[in-house]
Amino acid sequence: MLMGCDGFINLCDVKKVRKMHRGAVPADENLAEGSDVEFNTADEAEVGNNTSRQDDGATSEVDDARTFELLMTNGLVVRLQAYDEQAKKAWMKRLRELVKYWRLRKKEDMDLFKSVRQQNLEALQIDERAEAMVGSFAQRWEISGHSVASAEMYHLCGIARCRTIHMAGLLFRKPRRHTTFTRCYVVLSQGHLLIFRDTLRKGSGRKVVHVHHERIGSVDLRGCYLYSGVLTENDLLYQNRTFDSNAPGTHALPRIHLEDGWTSTDEDAMTTFVVWHATSRSWFRSSQHVDDVRSSEASSDRDKAAEQGGVKGRGYKTKSKLTRVSQLGTTGRSVVFKARSRAERDHWVMGLQVEIERLAVEEGEGSGEGVRLVGEEE
Repeated sequence: MLMGCDGFINLCDVKKVRKMHRGAVPADENLAEGSDVEFNTADEAEVGNNTSRQDDGATSEVDDARTFELLMTNGLVVRLQAYDEQAKKAWMKRLRELVKYWRLRKKEDMDLFKSVRQQNLEALQIDERAEAMVGSFAQRWEISGHSVASAEMYHLCGIARCRTIHMAGLLFRKPRRHTTFTRCYVVLSQGHLLIFRDTLRKGSGRKVVHVHHERIGSVDLRGCYLYSGVLTENDLLYQNRTFDSNAPGTHALPRIHLEDGWTSTDEDAMTTFVVWHATSRSWFRSSQHVDDVRSSEASSDRDKAAEQGGVKGRGYKTKSKLTRVSQLGTTGRSVVFKARSRAERDHWVMGLQVEIERLAVEEGEGSGEGVRLVGEEE
């Protein structure tokens, strides 16, 4: 269901769940009291012959007793109509609980990030500007005895797959190398990165208020490679070159995000990670036909099974001599993502690493391990 979605409404943007208020929308002047909501039920074969310009669900009558509203923080209103009045009350109750939960959950997650960073600053006796350099370039032995890690932040839910959504949050995406970053909402789930539009803008660049986040793309992590840190400098191309007289040699100025109060002084390369995948694939020999020891062991096992069971080869999967793998040494496709800080980047990189490794293990169990042959075979 999540893989096929077209968009979502962020419950953190819902200000209030309320009963229907007449006059909240300018279109209420043309609405009458009633229960008819017509949908276009034409078959796929008749869709081409449908010349109606009316959208599905458009109506001139609304049943106030079965309708409730979601008042968004930007002033827009979403109206939903339930089956009956009892179902409407149940929906309103559950939605109010979810809105309250996700607001508190979002605030608690950010407070956890701030608390862990403050503990590390006090333990290492450094300030936030020095933390950007120490966290990026310090050796493990320099901070291993003093730094603090949170078990609530790095937990086993992603590995155990106890939740449908592994991670979700705001990132800045550059779909191609010679483009600019755009802010988007990214969801990591079931080996895919689902990308949703965060902000709508006019041609002049003016922001347009909107209700839902529309899906604009997805990235399949199967066969992908992930790298971050200094290696991403060549993918950035356009970096922040601001000169800070208080700290010569650094190009990043202190930044603060007003929506949650998160601050950062990290360099651009330290907040960036790249997901790379090959655009072409090649055939390589499977490891079963390269390793003579493994082949001899497999043949002896099949002979034993034939003697015991009477049927040769039963219970053994037939592995192909060739396997399809990503072709290295060619220019692939890379998608550049930038987080708000190095701490958030590390959180995303660890989540992506878990998903990529899980997909690699599942693919290896299904088709067998493969190796690449170098040189010509005699």
